[in-house]
Amino acid sequence: MMITRHLEFCSRSPGTMAPTKKYLKDVVPTLPKVTAFMVMVIRKWNEKFRSKNPTTKSVEMIFMDEKSATIQATIPIELIRKFEYVQEGLIYAIAHPDVKNNEGRYRVTGHPYRFEFTPFTKYLHREQTIGLSFPPSRFINF
Repeated sequence: MMITRHLEFCSRSPGTMAPTKKYLKDVVPTLPKVTAFMVMVIRKWNEKFRSKNPTTKSVEMIFMDEKSATIQATIPIELIRKFEYVQEGLIYAIAHPDVKNNEGRYRVTGHPYRFEFTPFTKYLHREQTIGLSFPPSRFINF
């Protein structure tokens, strides 16, 4: 079920640019915020604090585009409820994510950058459409 406020993705105020589609290989920190990415969520998991009572600190995802490029995406704890309807295995148009260096203790993709969702990030579920061909996931379920 999609909440209506997330459908704002397609509507633009007069005088603003519509998102332009790019591929994940094109991601750089200087990319205009009006860029949209068509991606499949190939993995999604909760990242937990390491403690006696572990709680979720973020939601982590791996996105793949139709050219098989992958990138890590993070939903910070304060935005988890806003983006709770993003599901593994579905295709989304994503616009306005922050682009950060892919640094830290572990990197789950080889991409030099990662997405971080912000209050301004928009997403729209897309059905498999003509002209899009997502390859099968390279991950194995255990």
